Amino acid sequence: MGGSGAKRPLLGRVAGQDRMFDFLFKILGPPTVENAVQGTTAEAREGWRRDLAARKRYSAEQRARREERRRDSRSSTPFLAPANPAKPID
Repeated sequence: MGGSGAKRPLLGRVAGQDRMFDFLFKILGPPTVENAVQGTTAEAREGWRRDLAARKRYSAEQRARREERRRDSRSSTPFLAPANPAKPID
């Protein structure tokens, strides 16, 4: 292979095929985010930790609210039978 420096075209490639591949990759490929911070920096790792802590805190708050609603609904539901039902009159 000579030292001409000329790039050889890829075999079997059509000029429009690159654009079609890019289009399909954008739709069917993995999700991407514009201007994303790369995960290898210390800033990105710290941001990920803060985000994870915030998500855990939010989930814990939601569980506590849900449990509180369950407790409140059990004690004040008018459809529950009384603890000591009255005996029927014969």
